[in-house]
Order: sequence, then structure tokens, then C-alpha cells
Amino acid sequence: MVLRVRPPRHVDIPAPQLVKTVYLGNVDHATISQALISCMVEFSIPLERILAFVTDGASYMANAWNAVLCNLWSNCVHIRCYAHVVALAGNTWRDTFKQVDRFVALMKTLLVKAPARRARFLRYLKEQSVDSPALPPEPVVTRWNTWFNCVKYHAQHYQLYHGFVEHERTEQGDTSVLRELASLLVVEDLHIDLKYIAENCGRLVTALDILQSQKRQIHKVYNTVLDLISWLEHLASSTDNVKGSTAAQSAADKLRQYNVKNKQPAIDFLRAVRALDPKQIGAVYTDYETVKQALKLPNECNMEWPVYLGIVKDGFADVEDPIQFWMAVEDRIPNLAKYAMVLLQLTVNSSDVEGSFSKFGVLFSAQHQCLKDENVAGMLQLTEDPARAADIAARSDTLQQLTKDPLGAADIAAKTDALQQHSEDPPGAAYVAEKTGTPQQLTEDLLEAAFIAARTSTLQELTEEHRSSLHCSKDQHTPAAHFSNSPRNRHMEQLTGFPGVAPLSSQLG
Repeated sequence: MVLRVRPPRHVDIPAPQLVKTVYLGNVDHATISQALISCMVEFSIPLERILAFVTDGASYMANAWNAVLCNLWSNCVHIRCYAHVVALAGNTWRDTFKQVDRFVALMKTLLVKAPARRARFLRYLKEQSVDSPALPPEPVVTRWNTWFNCVKYHAQHYQLYHGFVEHERTEQGDTSVLRELASLLVVEDLHIDLKYIAENCGRLVTALDILQSQKRQIHKVYNTVLDLISWLEHLASSTDNVKGSTAAQSAADKLRQYNVKNKQPAIDFLRAVRALDPKQIGAVYTDYETVKQALKLPNECNMEWPVYLGIVKDGFADVEDPIQFWMAVEDRIPNLAKYAMVLLQLTVNSSDVEGSFSKFGVLFSAQHQCLKDENVAGMLQLTEDPARAADIAARSDTLQQLTKDPLGAADIAAKTDALQQHSEDPPGAAYVAEKTGTPQQLTEDLLEAAFIAARTSTLQELTEEHRSSLHCSKDQHTPAAHFSNSPRNRHMEQLTGFPGVAPLSSQLG
């Protein structure tokens, strides 16, 4: 999977955008490098515009960077996702508190795929006078923090579980899950451990929230990790809970292990980028040459750096968001402000990629047995951005397969082509309209309404009612996910850089 972030200039930039899904027969540093370079060529992305290569800790990712990519992307920094690292450190709590981890898994098994039992559970909570009864969060491996949030929920509702489990065993029949839950609920240490984790995981959860957030907070990453290590070491030495001390020390050791140059290749960059935050410059700034080298600032910033220090010294830095500061001083230090706004808004985590693994689990279900690679790519695009994917489908040559009136849809598609041509070549459009039996007046006046109606119904079908209909059978392709290779769609690709995508203005004149 390849993600691209548009180089930002202002604070209201779009979130990272899914550009392309790539299937690799063999996954190694060579195939990874080749896929990335091919994507750059396909979308005409200049080498110097690549600023961050964000990955997990896989060895082939590090090898791809060290052997190939670092030589091509001169302005780029390789960032190992710190959210991933902190999540791995958080797993030491699961390994240490095994009874708690087992209890969380059993409660998930009990409720997640049993709608009738979930309804009974909510009804039971109401009967017990619980304010705003809600189901427990579902722990998902690729959604960091969910395990800790689940533990906090169970610690809060623990006293109610014994009654519910016994009621289920009596009224609905005994099962192995209910029996194991009943045996765990009589273990005194379980409640103690749940309460301990709930009371002490707040700092870890907050750090994960910062590190996996889509907000641009790269200037907070280095300090967040250092503060978390210090807090974990303090917790390990001050707590009376033996398991809690073990979990905290193990997490701190793992973070220190990854917070070095050979494990985090961007450690110097993340340390230096704090100097672009006017609130931190007084505490972290040591030498401009060090900052310049780590951030790869151009020479035109040399003369503006002392001006920046003077602005901060005069007290102009009293703003919460450093981006607002740089936008305010852009006229005074334009070159430095331009690079600062770009660097401060870099994406530094791979949480979107981790989340896509859950989406693949849905796509490759029992109902989707014959999916082609291109259709899976389209369906993943749909889950990442439903409105845009539905818009692509509605304006593609497969529109007639998506509606209940194939003839009417084909007619709309023909009129859409005629209208698009009319905006570019009126005489040719009139000729097309005449040959297709479409009155020119209808093309100009009524087509837009018909096209919008078809597009709206298709959007509703794709995003609300019939997502499961997008799978591919032996005799039928997936219309919404299939980007055809027709001349019209090739023209769309030339216009936008995306297969089968054209802006609405190019369709409606």
C-alpha cells in the first residue's frame, strides 16, 4: 500500500490520502523499492518532493531505505512509526497480566458476535441502574489503545458481571465460555489487576493518542516518548503491585531499546524539529548547524534563523499551535516559514496502514471468494473514502451495471459523454447528440439533473445498503471497484492522476 500526503502550506491541509494498493508476490527490500518508485513514476511525483518514509519495524523496510531509497530521496527522512513502537511496549502489560488479558478475550467472545446476548446485556445494565449503559469497547490488535480502554470499562462494571454470567448460564444454557468466565470472576486478583491497570494506564493511553493522531504533532513526538519512559520507570520503582512493576519496567526497557539511532533512524530529526516550535526553542536549541543538518534546511534559511530567534525573544511566540506562528511571520522569514510549515505537518505514524488490515479481514470474507486484485483495491478505496469511491463508480463506464434500470443508466452515460464533449467541442457534441438520438436541448438542460439523480442513488447504494454487492463472482465483475481501461477513463486518468477519476467540472462543463 502506498500513501501520499500533499505537501502542506497552510494548517487546513487534507489528511493522508490512499493513492494506490500494490500486490507483491515476494515481499523484500527490492520489491518494496520497485513498487514505490513505480508509484512515483505513475503519478509524476518528483524525487525531491518525498519528505518522509514512514514504516513499521520490518527489516525489509529498513533494507529498502538503506539500500535504495535513501540514495534517491535526498530530502527524505526514514521514520519508524513511534505509535507502533509504543503499542509493542504496551503489549508487555498484556503479557504480564495474563488473567486480565484472558478475561478481556472471553468477554469479547461472549458479546461480539451475539446480538441477542448484547441486547440482554444492555437490558441487564439498565436493570442495575447503570447510567448510559453501553457495550464494552471491542479490543482489536491493529487499533492501538482499544485493549486498555476495554480494561477500564471492565474495571468499572466488574461488580455486575457475576450476576449476568450466572443469569446467562441459567436461562440460556451453559457454555465453555460462560464456565471459564464464572471461574475467573471468583479470582480475587482479577478485580485488583483490572483496577490497577485502569488507574495507571492513563499516561500510556495519552501517549498513544498523541503518537497515532492524524493531527500534525511531530514537534511533540520526541518529548512524548522521553516523558513516557521516565514515567514508566518511576511507576516501576514506586508501585507495590509486583505485576504492575514488572509490566512498567518491561515497557520502559522496550522503549529505550527502540529509542536509539539504529532502531529509530529519525531520532536526530525528531529531536531537532522541536526547534521549529517557538515554545520549545529556548529549551532545545543548541546549534543552528546541527538543526540545519538534521532537518536538511537549505542555505536560504541561514540568514533568517537569527531573525526567528529574535522574534521568539520578543515574546511573539505565545501561540498554542506552532503552525499559526509560522503563518503569522511568513512575510518576515518566508523561506524558513515555508520549510517549517511543511516539516511540522509531516505524517509520523502508520496507523492508517494498520487499520487497513482490519478492512482486509472484512473484504476477504466467506462472501468474497472470487475477488480480483483490482477489485480489492477499489473496495479498499471505498472503505477509505466512500464518497470519492462512489463518485468514481457513478461516473465510470460501469454505471449501467449499478442501477436498477440498465437502459436508463446506459442512456445517462451516453448523455454524460455527450455533455463532456459539448464542453470541449460543441460541434462534435451536437453531432454525437444527433447520432444518439439525444436532443441538444435535453443534453444541455436536463442531463445534469438526470446525472445527479443517478449518481446520488449510486452513492447511497454503495455507502449504505449494498457494500457486500461489490464482490466478484465467476460471471460478474465488481462495478464500483473496477476501473476500466476505456478511452474515457484513460482521459480521466490523464486529467487527475487517478485511474478512472475526473473532476465533476470536467464532466458537467
